[in-house]
Parts: sequence; structure tokens; C-alpha cells
Amino acid sequence: LVVGASVSEADANKMTTILIESWPDLQKDYPALRAAKLEDLPRATNVVPYHPGAIAAFKAKNMWSAQNEEADKKLM
Repeated sequence: LVVGASVSEADANKMTTILIESWPDLQKDYPALRAAKLEDLPRATNVVPYHPGAIAAFKAKNMWSAQNEEADKKLM
């Protein structure tokens, strides 16, 4: 998902949390997602910075790494 900076941190956090928690069901319903791994959602090779709310959600689920942090800082 890509959202603008005008999206609140709370909303971005909620959307990301729901995406993470719903991943198994989404994979069942959308065959294209079946090859994707949940841990690949916060890729450190992103070409745009992550929303602070999304980062908070990834951190809460222990999915945000030092590599993610470094890559995101380079984009800012």
C-alpha cells in the first residue's frame, strides 16, 4: 500500500496492522500473494519512505530491522 503524508499515523498504523494480521486470509483469497512471505512486507529495498504509522506497526510486530531503519533514513 502507498499512502500520502496526509494520512494520520493512527490510520496508517491501523491499516498496516490489519494487513499483517490478515495476511494468511489474504493469501487464501488472492493467489498472487501466496508466494509472498509476511516478513517481506517491510522490505529494506523500498524506493519511497515508509509512513511513520506503518513503521510503528512493523516495530510492534518485531518486523522492522536496523537495515529497514538505515534504508528509510536514506530516503528521507
